[in-house]
Amino acid sequence: MNQQGLKMKFVKFPSIENAYRLTIIENNRHVPVEVQQADKWVVTEKIDGSNVSIIVDRNEIGYEVARRNAIIKDENDDMGELVADSTRVKFWFECIERAVRDEMNRTLRDFDQVMVYGEWYGKGILGRVFYGDQKYFRMFAIAGIRGDEVIEFPFAFLQKFAVDHRLTGLMVPVIKYTDTYNEALQTPNDMPSLISPTNDIMEGIVIRPLYVGGSFRVKSKNEKFDEKAKNGKMPAVLAGDVLRLRDLFKQYATESRMFGIFSKLGTPTNNRDTGRYLAAFIEDIKEDFIKDHPEFLDEQFKDDRKQITNLGRLPYEIFITVWDKVLQQ
Repeated sequence: MNQQGLKMKFVKFPSIENAYRLTIIENNRHVPVEVQQADKWVVTEKIDGSNVSIIVDRNEIGYEVARRNAIIKDENDDMGELVADSTRVKFWFECIERAVRDEMNRTLRDFDQVMVYGEWYGKGILGRVFYGDQKYFRMFAIAGIRGDEVIEFPFAFLQKFAVDHRLTGLMVPVIKYTDTYNEALQTPNDMPSLISPTNDIMEGIVIRPLYVGGSFRVKSKNEKFDEKAKNGKMPAVLAGDVLRLRDLFKQYATESRMFGIFSKLGTPTNNRDTGRYLAAFIEDIKEDFIKDHPEFLDEQFKDDRKQITNLGRLPYEIFITVWDKVLQQ
């Protein structure tokens, strides 16, 4: 960890869009032109774990470890405690730090800081896919920070980084390469995990250009891990029908989504954390609901929104259920 205790800059890894919202990228103003023109795509396994990043600053000694939302500072944090106590985990992260510093002296001389993003998974972490009896880490992205500019490098750069520094065993599993985005979308999302010794079904897949940098990527989760309950074709949102709209909103309140909140925030340590998890859960639902139904932001719904998004005790019940499942591992 950072030996000086100095503050490094944290850049949150961007949320990944669902593939069903982006079945076509050509002539889409929200998709960069270079992505639309990409001629090689990579499909990787979506690991069922928690987002963790390793931050290395050119002017500071050591490295920092961050969760999805912030650098870990609390000694009582389960991730921070594990990194401090585990020789195996320290070895992985120190290898990554040395590799990053080597690149900062060669190919990344213009960057003040580098962040390696990865997935923290295994025993005691979510637990919906069996990966083994220990905790593990796999890299899936790398970005450089230059002043206020953040540049995520292509996946091909991360692969070369791993090969050059003998870190291929810490890479996210690649399922296949395709020539087009449409071909990548045809990849099944319910295959056996490439890193499960018991061949458990994977959480899903992630698709991104191989040689184009930036944050564009999409995810396709299999039905077991879907964050929205299946209920046929989603009807259009209409004003005035509050109960029907609340039922529609409720379809987004799933255990899988709450597992995602645990992935972002870590496992709760006591009941005082409940409010923070429930608030994050509702905000996550709202974000996806509005993406699928942007008309919900229209002025006509202003007086009904609070009733529509009020799910009563349901979020708390889902929170307790997921917490129990995690603790039982």
